[in-house]
Amino acid sequence: MSFVGSFSHSLDAKNRLFIPAKHREVLGDTVMVVRNLERKCLIVYSMEEWDKYVDSVLSKIPVSRRQDINRFLFRRSLKTG
Repeated sequence: MSFVGSFSHSLDAKNRLFIPAKHREVLGDTVMVVRNLERKCLIVYSMEEWDKYVDSVLSKIPVSRRQDINRFLFRRSLKTG
């Protein structure tokens, strides 16, 4: 599932990102928040979609490079929930 459009939200006093209840219902209790590499925005994945994304990326990478790619993918990701 993907959301269409843009949502502008700011961080609260404790630097937390508010995700509206209607989006949390679709995404589930645990999500991955990652920075988009091409644009100045965040991408929020359900854990199921994140796992699919990582699997698709890693399946295209030689085994010798997977550790580097894992570090790159996860270095700035944030698991919430």
